Amino acid sequence: MNRLGAIAVWLCLLGFASASVALDVFTPTEWALLLGALALGLMVMTLVSVGPVRAASALWHALVHRWHSDEGGRLFDQILEWATAARRGDFGDVAKRRRRARNRFARESLGLLDKHDSPVTLRLALEQSIRTGEDAALASARVFDAIAANASVAGVLAGSVALFVLAALGQGTTAAMAAGGLAFGLLVSLGVVLSGTVFRPLAARLRARGVRRGHDQARGMKGLIALLQRAHPQRVRVALYGDRCAIEV
Repeated sequence: MNRLGAIAVWLCLLGFASASVALDVFTPTEWALLLGALALGLMVMTLVSVGPVRAASALWHALVHRWHSDEGGRLFDQILEWATAARRGDFGDVAKRRRRARNRFARESLGLLDKHDSPVTLRLALEQSIRTGEDAALASARVFDAIAANASVAGVLAGSVALFVLAALGQGTTAAMAAGGLAFGLLVSLGVVLSGTVFRPLAARLRARGVRRGHDQARGMKGLIALLQRAHPQRVRVALYGDRCAIEV
């Protein structure tokens, strides 16, 4: 949804909500029932369309397993620290730092350094780990795309049910139909807002995060291979940051 569309649906939502509050159409209990109906419909549709396992995995990936913009730099600093420790002694000292690593890729990388003594096999194992992380990010993004699509439908369904119930309870009077129309417009607008301004941007952010993380981890892989080859820490820095950091050693 572009910016103009987002502004339009937000204005619709604010208009329906303001009219409902100004006319005192709904009681607090009815407000809770309307919002609960939308949330319940969205949850049921999501569980049916993507499954509970994929939904839980996507939420965990989005809310818990975060990759901050500066974490790539921290990973590179850790690899340089390991290179210095390995240069002074053996990999035994490096292995002791595994528990202190702040991200999962760093911890897994240290475990792979213990298991592989060939740069080729280490590269293959690290590439598999990187692909697994990228696939998880893309899978989570697809789940939130599905949730975004379900949000609009859930808004229409919940609004239709609210319109029917309010009209039936009010025996089709003008006031009952007006309350049902406000409930319908409110829930439809809220579903579109959730779809276009919450879930779809979150899916796009997850995709971008997965690409950025894969890029950072691919650079980290070069440093880890140089670390396995007992390269000088400055050579490891060149592998991580590129030729602009090259220093003759």
